[in-house]
Amino acid sequence: MLSIINEPTAAAISYGLERLGTDRNILVVDLGGGTFDVTVMEIRGTSLRTVASDGNAELGGKDWDDRLLNHVSDVFQQQFGLDPRDDPQPYQELYERCLHAKISLSTKPRAVIPVNYRGHRAVVAVTREEFESLTADLLMQCEDTCNIVLEKARMKWADIDDFILAGGSTRMPMVHTMLRRLSSKEPARGVNPDECVAVGAGLAAVFRHRPDHPALHAYRLASTGRPPEVELSDPMSHTPQDRSLAPAAPGQRVGLPGVRITDVATHPLGIVVLDANHKERIINLIPEFTPLPCDKRGRFAYAYDNMTAVKVEVTEGHGDSRDEVTVIGDVILDKLPPRPRGTPIEVVYRYTANQILEVDVTDVETRQTRRAQINLRGSIDDAQKAQARERIRRASIT
Repeated sequence: MLSIINEPTAAAISYGLERLGTDRNILVVDLGGGTFDVTVMEIRGTSLRTVASDGNAELGGKDWDDRLLNHVSDVFQQQFGLDPRDDPQPYQELYERCLHAKISLSTKPRAVIPVNYRGHRAVVAVTREEFESLTADLLMQCEDTCNIVLEKARMKWADIDDFILAGGSTRMPMVHTMLRRLSSKEPARGVNPDECVAVGAGLAAVFRHRPDHPALHAYRLASTGRPPEVELSDPMSHTPQDRSLAPAAPGQRVGLPGVRITDVATHPLGIVVLDANHKERIINLIPEFTPLPCDKRGRFAYAYDNMTAVKVEVTEGHGDSRDEVTVIGDVILDKLPPRPRGTPIEVVYRYTANQILEVDVTDVETRQTRRAQINLRGSIDDAQKAQARERIRRASIT
């Protein structure tokens, strides 16, 4: 079974392989089409570790597209009293033109967007300054998230040695300008925002499953210029002190130090319980920043006499009450014999390196167990699924 690695970690690997043996703090800013993530990672010798991470699953490049589309549509509507967003095919055509205009504005100061709808035609010109003004609040959300992640990592901008841009939407100049203003640095060179996640994920798979794979030979040659007679040693045979990547002496074969990749829980994972006054509160079983994989357990008890089923609600996020966190799943252990209040129940959370949370709920006396799995990466709710289907439907119209 292949491992799953999150995108910021993959981007950091593509950047950090040739920098193994150094100590550096990295900020990974990943602005894709539909999500935004910021992660602080550290390279310490041959180890890459996630220090802190946060993001916005509702913020992405499409929000910038939509702002531009709405602006152009509003201009057209003011001229002709018609809204091209009302019909699927004109909407899709305009969306594609706005997308191309957004991309063009990353390299040019001005873009022209033609609009054709119900026999009327308009040409809407948009400057880069206008586009940045239309989306200033979106960029502010990105800046706020960056600052929050640094606070979580207990770092300042001066502590960041390099920042990496991942995701095609980071090509927008406004993103560069914001990060340059905050960090007083330029983005790391040699990292392709469109490719770094795929490259890093591939290298991580090689590290974990095929340390002798020739792909590592090729990467080392391409990135460092070292000769192809590089010998890749067993990653498990090295200690954390094996930091050196010194050039080989003539005729000597070089071993690539064992690379250790450590992710952490980016949000607390807890459980909804009732206190002595039968009021709900949240208890965190897996605190934020816990290294993965991890195994945490807790003992709880019946809240009432003669219960025959127990429902465990799994929460994600900071907070002491249900309103402050998100319930991401539940596990129901039923068909239990009726017993008095205080009967013990054990709950086990296993958070794997593949971003899967396994939850075991066990009745201590009878040893009855119910297990569930919750995917903590990439899950979407019914409303998001409906929106995605609508976008696909619009895109399929010819």
